[in-house]
This record gives sequence, structure tokens and C-alpha cells, in this order.
Amino acid sequence: MQREELINIVSGALVASTRLSIDKKINTTASLRDCYGLDSMSSMKFLMTLEKRIPGFEVDTDMLEEEHLENIESVATYVSSVLNV
Repeated sequence: MQREELINIVSGALVASTRLSIDKKINTTASLRDCYGLDSMSSMKFLMTLEKRIPGFEVDTDMLEEEHLENIESVATYVSSVLNV
């Protein structure tokens, strides 16, 4: 999976799992918590949405760290590491 495709999937999952407008431009380096209001509960929903949208991806709770959920870029890096791509 190409990086840009992964970024688009992660951005789409963010929109789908939060109350963001589909028309809102997503900044891939903006803080998910501060700019998009992701809290612990919405983070869970976001991660579950990613699992549904990315074939073969499952959240590895032993590997998941807070810094993996800082922004779209860090989430994409985390997903890539789990998928070994």
C-alpha cells in the first residue's frame, strides 16, 4: 500500500469516526487531540474504523503508544509498522 493511499484511508477513518465534516481539509500533521477533538473514547472508535478499512490491520495493544496517535502521519506510520510495509 502506498503512503498516500494510507494517509487517505486514515484521514477518511478520522472523518467517519468523529463529527468532522467530510468537506473539511484534514491537516496530516495537526494534533488529533487538540485540532480534531480525539479523546480516549473517539480514539477507540477511530482505531476500530481503521481495522475495518485496512485489510490485515489489527491494533497491537502491546505496541500502541500515545505518540502513534499524535496526528495522521504518526497513525499511518504505526499502521505501516503493524502491516510490515
